[in-house]
Amino acid sequence: MDITHLSEDFLHHIWNLQSFDKKKLKTIEGDDIEIINKGIHNHDAGPDFFSSKIKIGKTTWAGNVEIHINSSDWLKHQHQKDPNYDNVILHVVFNHDKSIKEITGKNIPTLAIKNRIPQRLFENYLGLKSSKLAFPCQKKLPTIPELTIIGMIEKAAVERIEEKTKDLIRIFDSTEGDWEECFYILLSRYFGARVNADAFERLARSTPLKVLLKHKNDPFQIEALLLGQSGLLPSNHENTLVQKWIKEYSFLRSKYNLQPLPIDIWKFARMRPISFPTIRISQLANLIHKEEKLFSYLLSFTSNQELKKLFSLEGSPFWDDHFHFNKESESQKKKLGKDSRNTLLINAMVPMLYFYGEKMDLQDYKNKAISLLESLKSENNKVIRLWKDSSVSSNDALQSQGLIQLKKTYCDHNRCLQCKIGNHILNNL
Repeated sequence: MDITHLSEDFLHHIWNLQSFDKKKLKTIEGDDIEIINKGIHNHDAGPDFFSSKIKIGKTTWAGNVEIHINSSDWLKHQHQKDPNYDNVILHVVFNHDKSIKEITGKNIPTLAIKNRIPQRLFENYLGLKSSKLAFPCQKKLPTIPELTIIGMIEKAAVERIEEKTKDLIRIFDSTEGDWEECFYILLSRYFGARVNADAFERLARSTPLKVLLKHKNDPFQIEALLLGQSGLLPSNHENTLVQKWIKEYSFLRSKYNLQPLPIDIWKFARMRPISFPTIRISQLANLIHKEEKLFSYLLSFTSNQELKKLFSLEGSPFWDDHFHFNKESESQKKKLGKDSRNTLLINAMVPMLYFYGEKMDLQDYKNKAISLLESLKSENNKVIRLWKDSSVSSNDALQSQGLIQLKKTYCDHNRCLQCKIGNHILNNL
């Protein structure tokens, strides 16, 4: 076996599954070894496996196991200076190149497993690690049991939701625990899609929900506030309605002591006009007018039809024949499209439900978030099409989110050892 292709993660995998020849195990010094308990894999700082139980010679030891490619890595990693490694009872190495006793003055028993790893297991690992395909396991995917693939997709989907809740913690803390304000900021962020997400978040923060709700019965005023705060509202215009927005915003800005955002934070280039921030701001104003307690609505909705009705949004009449204040369009209602609605549900409503369930320790809301994902149609993007070309289909949004997470956090970083699919390939000897 070529040591240059080895990683400690692979050796951790070998030890965790005990996938090596355990017959007549002996330390480098010649003492018999019996593995009673391999220990618990530690993914944080410190020894690699905790709470191991190993009989060496006639003595049974309880403690930790440390794993390295070479024995000398103990010195390389400075473990001899770290008291966390004082309770290591066995040093497992691929290649023994230096006595630990010589390094530390302590006799730490060493087990070398270089000649005990099945050649086929190493070849499978090397094949995954050196793959240049979109997915390291791409060629073998058709041979993987469906249950293994689905299990990993669902695991990755939950990881993706939990990853998104980390951003929610930031927003929630900044609102001092105001659930309605937090959800308003999150929703606003996703109205901006990827390109204008930060700008929309700044817009929401500069125009607090409590200010907008004072005008909840007047969609004209809500839109004037949001357009004015965005910095996109011109100082003068030939259109009568825009002139009214300008006048209304001037009054409201003074009343609430507001400061508009700089216009240069908004991006229009290389975007479909229907997704221009001007259109999205108008649709967001429509949503605020439609439902003042958005977070309360999120907790209580009972069907997808309710959500569909809530997000059946369109711009105000001025936008029927405009994409920008100075850019006219053919006359048509600027409706929020199905894909955009799906994006809001997947990226805002699902994580918010899950976050609330986690924060309040209410499993029902976490389950509701998962169920909502399962009820939505699969996304159709480059990543999903790549999986489809590799014989892995996505039937709903839970699966598409899982497949996106798999590609992003596992496949792109060759984390096959942490993937159920990769594990199946590795151990299929």
